[in-house]
Amino acid sequence: MAKKYTITCNQDTDWWSWTHETPISKAKIKNLFKQYADSDGLELPANKDFTLDYIMDLWDCTIEPTTKEAE
Repeated sequence: MAKKYTITCNQDTDWWSWTHETPISKAKIKNLFKQYADSDGLELPANKDFTLDYIMDLWDCTIEPTTKEAE
């Protein structure tokens, strides 16, 4: 089973609060943030450099592994 993650916005919004109820996989996180980048016209690094650390820095959020199972 794939490891699941929660996302917390560091700008005091509840944008990602749903991930605390339904954690998501690393692949899903990367796909979601690539969609955000595409819609904002951002140029992203190569896939190997598009890491969770890169996402956290660019979107000012915290991504943490969880032991909670997705529903």
